[in-house]
Amino acid sequence: MKCYDFLAGEQSPRYLGGIEKDLVTLARIFADSGLSIAMLTFDQGQEAGESVHGVDVFPCYRPDAGLPVLRFAYPRAWRIIAEILKANAAITIVMGVGAPVAWAALAAKLRKRNRFVFLTASDSDCAASLPLVKTGHEKVLYRFGLARADVCFVQSGHQRDALRRNFGKDGELLRIPAYASSVSERQVPRSADGPDRGTGALKVTWIGRLSPEKRPERVLEIAEQCSDVQFSVAGGANTQSQFARELLERMKSAPNVIYHGKLPPADMQRIYDESDYVLNTSDTEGFPATFREAWHFGKPVISIVDPDSLIADHRAGFAASGMSEIVSFLESGAAKDSQAELSRNASEMYGHQFSERQCLDRILTASNSGITA
Repeated sequence: MKCYDFLAGEQSPRYLGGIEKDLVTLARIFADSGLSIAMLTFDQGQEAGESVHGVDVFPCYRPDAGLPVLRFAYPRAWRIIAEILKANAAITIVMGVGAPVAWAALAAKLRKRNRFVFLTASDSDCAASLPLVKTGHEKVLYRFGLARADVCFVQSGHQRDALRRNFGKDGELLRIPAYASSVSERQVPRSADGPDRGTGALKVTWIGRLSPEKRPERVLEIAEQCSDVQFSVAGGANTQSQFARELLERMKSAPNVIYHGKLPPADMQRIYDESDYVLNTSDTEGFPATFREAWHFGKPVISIVDPDSLIADHRAGFAASGMSEIVSFLESGAAKDSQAELSRNASEMYGHQFSERQCLDRILTASNSGITA
């Protein structure tokens, strides 16, 4: 629902996270393969049926439309079901936890030939407690919709196990490629060559949302102990919380931390190009879009989260057991000495694991829709 700005190439999308990046990536892969694609979005004034990069846009409702409480049923549920029926697609894809999973499942079942495909967006989608769902009725609706999915795709083996254990659903592994703004960029992984600074400082970049669950304050803690390393932070807060305000104040006084703010998607390539490593500091993730973007641009990842052990097994970065190991890695000189090799590994692994063709074929085959591309 929140994908229109990003799909249309707006400089400052109102909504931008891993779900938006992944859904737009999938939509463009399908469209570039010659398939007819429709995307349901918020009504932001766009024309119904507008085609953007080969994707037909179906605006449903304004985010603030409807009366409090009642808007849950109308316009939200009503319009989502109506637009899915109008699109008359062979496959309906929904990503992430929430009530729309139920509305999509209902609409798909009303169209007998429509296959309903659900994609997990994070580990929390597979947790029995559903920690990101705020209300009890939304949890019930999510469980209702998930139970009726024809196919579930997961981001990692951990999610597959949790989905089976907590919801009784089997999940198939799907490697979604990194988002890139052009077909040529998506098809060929970038060179693994890092920035040429000679004996200059190692540059480590943190990219994400300035929120407590992402643990961005750890960047400052690591930076205090690694004075010879240059850190960059790119991202903003969805809301101006006290946490974000205090963090920004602390970054201003950190001598080896540069804060870029929330950058337009077009500027992120430069951030990756200027980096030696991409740093992740959160304790739990699904399969971060920043990992895939980093590897696409040939940049190794430093993280204590390692989905399916891809970092460790392919030496596509440094998989740490905690913050102290990250500090030791950066301070010891090992990070600088191994950067070129880890960059090559990251680029090669990405090319093998995250191809567009395997992603497309896996969805079409598993959904048993009879569609070929």
